[in-house]
Amino acid sequence: MTTIGKTQTILTGVAGAPYYSNLYWDLSYSSAEMVEHTAELWEILDNYIVNQIAWEVSGVVEFIDDVTGAVLAAGVTDAATGDGEATGEMLPSSTQMLIKWRTGIYLAGREIRGRTFIPGLDAFTNAEGVVDTTVHDALSDDLATWLGGLSAPPLIWSRTHGDSAAVAAAEVWDQFAVLRSRRD
Repeated sequence: MTTIGKTQTILTGVAGAPYYSNLYWDLSYSSAEMVEHTAELWEILDNYIVNQIAWEVSGVVEFIDDVTGAVLAAGVTDAATGDGEATGEMLPSSTQMLIKWRTGIYLAGREIRGRTFIPGLDAFTNAEGVVDTTVHDALSDDLATWLGGLSAPPLIWSRTHGDSAAVAAAEVWDQFAVLRSRRD
C-alpha cells in the first residue's frame, strides 16, 4: 500500500459546469505544495480558457490508499483560485483540449496513463476543427517546462490495478476531445 495525495480542481461559470479535475501527488509534497503545483498547471491553462470560467483548487487534499482508493486522511490548506484569461468566443462546451499523461510504466500489458480535459476553450484554439498548431506547440512547451520544474511529478493512479506511477511526459492531443460523464 502506498498513500498518495489527491487535489481536486472545480471549474465554474458556464453552462454545463461545474467541471472537476483531479491530480495525484506523492507525499514528498505538503498539502500546500500539492495545491500550489496544481494551481500552477491551471495558471498555464488559463491562457486558453475563456474569462467566464473560474477555477478553484480545493484546500482539502485527500490522502488515499492507492490500492483500494479509500480516503485515509485529509490535509487542509488554503485553496488556490484563478480565472480563464482568453477574451474571445467560447467553443461549444463539448469541445475540449486533452492532455495525455504518459508514465512509461506497464501493468498487465498496458501503460498506466492519465488524461486531463481542458474545458471552456477560446475560439482561437481552433484551426478548422483541430487544435491550432501554435496553441498545441506552446502548451506542449509550457507543460514540459512545468514538469521539469517539479521536484517530483504528479502521479497517475490506476483504480483498475490499485497502483500509481509518476508522470514521465505530457502530450497535448492535436484533435479536440469530448469528455462524457459516466452517466451517459
